[in-house]
This record gives sequence, structure tokens and C-alpha cells, in this order.
Amino acid sequence: MNKSLAMAAGILLFFLSLLQGMPAVAVQPDDVVGKWMSFRDGRHHGTIEIYRTGAGTYEGKIVWGEHPGRLDEKNPDPSLRNRLLVGTMILRDFRYQGENDWSGGRIYDPDSGHEYRSYMRLDDDGKDMNTLRLRGYVGISLLGRTEKWTRVTATDGN
Repeated sequence: MNKSLAMAAGILLFFLSLLQGMPAVAVQPDDVVGKWMSFRDGRHHGTIEIYRTGAGTYEGKIVWGEHPGRLDEKNPDPSLRNRLLVGTMILRDFRYQGENDWSGGRIYDPDSGHEYRSYMRLDDDGKDMNTLRLRGYVGISLLGRTEKWTRVTATDGN
């Protein structure tokens, strides 16, 4: 009797450990589509809307900023330095590679005027559909920075 109970408990623990490593739901390509808030020093700094293009890539543009009249003053192209940041595309050319991986894209940092190679993933391998991690890097992904964005909900307003 004790052997049977111990074996049943062992099998149950084994299957529970397998389930713990699995995503809650399968991540779909359009799961990144929507509005996302970025933060700086704990404050809502901007809202970026990510959308799918007709070519099947994903892009994102600034739709709200904490300083709405701010210009793209650091842009390396002098002809673009007078444009408003709100409305500026800062994410481009991302493709869904499967398994919670949107990569091959570029991210523009308006604070520095630089553009970086980038990839994005939903947090916890897709278990947290409201947190997006973006990594911008130079050369290899070890040489970069990760930002965490939060999905805008109906109560957030932006």
C-alpha cells in the first residue's frame, strides 16, 4: 500500500513539474499587437502602438508621450529633427519566428538618435501577456539593454 501511494505521488509530482515549464497558452503572432507603456524613473514615459503590416512584419509608433510637443532633436538626419516624436515609428521589421520570438527588427531610441538591432518577447515565455521585453543591441545581444513595457488596459487611458 505504501509503495503504491509513493509511486502515485512520484508520478503526480513528475507531471506537475512538466506542466510548470509549459506556457499557459500558446503564443500567437499577433499577441504583441496593441498599445504598450514605457516607463522611465518609475513614471509612464510614453505609449507605443504595435501593429502588423501588410507584409506580415510588426512595427510600432509613439502614440503618446509625457512631453507631447517634443521634437526628434537627436535624429541623425537633420531634416527629421523638427518632427514631433508622437507619430514617429520606433519599431520596424520585426517578424514572428515562433515560440514567443519576434526578431530581425530595429528599434529607434529618440533619446540618443541611434537605431539598434532588436528582438521582443512576452514575459515568462508568454504566460504574462501584459509584459513585453524588448532588447536593443549592437552586434550581439550581450551588448545591449532590455526594456520592459506594460500593455495598456482600458483603465490606463493612453
